[in-house]
Amino acid sequence: MKIKLFFSVLVFLVSCPLFAGIVVLNGLSHTYKVEGGNVYKGYISVHNTSNKTQNVKFYQQDYRYDSDGTSYYEEPGSNQRSNALWTQLSTNLIRLEANGKMDVYYEITIPENIEPGSYWNVVMVEPVDDIKPDESKGVKVNTVVRYAVLLVTTTMDAVAEAKIIFKSVNLTKQDQKNQLDIVLENQGQLYHRVIVTAELFDNQKGDEAGFFQSNSLGLLPNTSKRFTIDLSSVSPGKYSAVVLASGDEDHIFGVNVELNISDD
Repeated sequence: MKIKLFFSVLVFLVSCPLFAGIVVLNGLSHTYKVEGGNVYKGYISVHNTSNKTQNVKFYQQDYRYDSDGTSYYEEPGSNQRSNALWTQLSTNLIRLEANGKMDVYYEITIPENIEPGSYWNVVMVEPVDDIKPDESKGVKVNTVVRYAVLLVTTTMDAVAEAKIIFKSVNLTKQDQKNQLDIVLENQGQLYHRVIVTAELFDNQKGDEAGFFQSNSLGLLPNTSKRFTIDLSSVSPGKYSAVVLASGDEDHIFGVNVELNISDD
């Protein structure tokens, strides 16, 4: 008897991924400003860069994450801010010839009366093998690489609450380099692309000691995420810092912290 073991690897990147011959061409985050009662259309474009035919399946899941790096993929509609049940895919399975390209379309129908804010789900894009009988004995290991395409709809016909909380701000070391480690929690109703900045002032001289920033990361409602700022260029000493989290539509949240940077 042949035993098949399946390992699943999730790829969730801002850039277009390339693995096992399948490329998502038009990004892994699709965002829409929406009004109740309207229908919004889009597509996921995939390219088979390999020299063999590849099957690809598409399916939806609800998605959330925590700042410790844990991600949760749940049944569509289980999240109170899910738009999965509003989303219809044109197909759940395609067959791509070698070097072939294809678009899979979706429609998102926004209900007439919904609470303001952002709603989302992810469309999973997963290459699958043909099922072939195999009489040989032994153990076969198949690696499955899945891509998650985020679909976010944010209402624009009503005012939604924006609220980002600083859960922690800590000075840490990574590879012997000083960095500022910030955990943010989105307690509001809106999805944001967030950049965290830190402006440092020398406590002894009172002079500005530098302006630094994190990478831009998405932050969904009711989730938390870790942001880091490289401070390796800052000389040892005591500093005051103004730390700001800037989201979409000029939403800015801030905190003041004291930093004691050592050369240990």
